[in-house]
Amino acid sequence: MKTNLYILLLFTLIFSACKKEEEKENTPAFINTTFDAGVNDTLIATGTLSGSGIYTTTGNVKVYKDDNIKVLRFEDFVTENGPGLGVYLSRSSDFGDIIYLDELQAISGNFNYVFSINTDITDYKFVLVYDNNINKLLGYAELQ
Repeated sequence: MKTNLYILLLFTLIFSACKKEEEKENTPAFINTTFDAGVNDTLIATGTLSGSGIYTTTGNVKVYKDDNIKVLRFEDFVTENGPGLGVYLSRSSDFGDIIYLDELQAISGNFNYVFSINTDITDYKFVLVYDNNINKLLGYAELQ
């Protein structure tokens, strides 16, 4: 009886793990998050996103700084869909020396990423949208 219970528990864990993977296949289609710049928020860099090779990626990025954090803002953003899309800061337009910010929130819209005030964007001056599953760069912007 205990053996059957353990087998049932094992199958339940395996199938629930598979379900979580299935749910994470594609990035959400659209999100519209606002950003209200406060008195202490300063716009310190901007960039225009462009696609990489056969991928279409468009939109604008802005970096704001306050006393404690930096915020990377995507505006009017559009890119290809797929599983495993992530947002990175990099020292170049390729996937070299990188800082991972988070999963891509949506394939279109306006949204924000908070990152460390100590990150030097004059050194990490490229924003990358990268597909981790196929190891391909979908688009990038150089911060200026």
